Amino acid sequence: MEDNCRFCFSLSSFEDKLLAQPFNTILLESDHFMALPSLGSLIEGWVLIVPKCHYICTGAMSEALLDEISLFTNAVKHEVGNRYGKSVVFEHGPLAHNQSIGCSVDHAHLHVVPMQSELRQLTSSLISEGLEWVPVEGLIAAKHYHEQGRQYVYLEESTGGKFICSHPAFPSQLLRKAIAQQTGNPNTWNWRTHPYLDNVDRTVNAFTRAH
Repeated sequence: MEDNCRFCFSLSSFEDKLLAQPFNTILLESDHFMALPSLGSLIEGWVLIVPKCHYICTGAMSEALLDEISLFTNAVKHEVGNRYGKSVVFEHGPLAHNQSIGCSVDHAHLHVVPMQSELRQLTSSLISEGLEWVPVEGLIAAKHYHEQGRQYVYLEESTGGKFICSHPAFPSQLLRKAIAQQTGNPNTWNWRTHPYLDNVDRTVNAFTRAH
């Protein structure tokens, strides 16, 4: 467990009903990962995949855990797809704590977001020098970037393509800003100030009804 980590705190308090919150509802889980509704869900059905142990990013995980999270992500995408349609998957991958790319949550988490827009295109207006998106086979690329000392953004488009990019000065919550623009709410990208708890509740209800 890492001090001052929201996810580590949540993991330690799931059994305490006084601390229970809708965004701490476990929707699905595997041996080492769980899926939770995301705070700041600009879109209903937005789910986070979170390791049960602390890692700074998926790139810091072992290959065995990357294999497990890849399979689990496919399972989560299937469940999200049954309720909301196709989704994108992404991760902001910091190298260390308290970097802007980490979105102020220094615990690895993959976003699964039901939408079909091309997020690579949506980022073009949000970063001054543009991004070079490199096609990859999967999350193993995140491990390679992390081992090379490169912060990264990993992305799986709804069309199936998988990409990664690196930049020396990623802005905070880059892909959240892109999604906020796409949804017509460009000023509500910050999950701390715009938690969208109504969408969190609807996501929990959608998964609960099916079980």
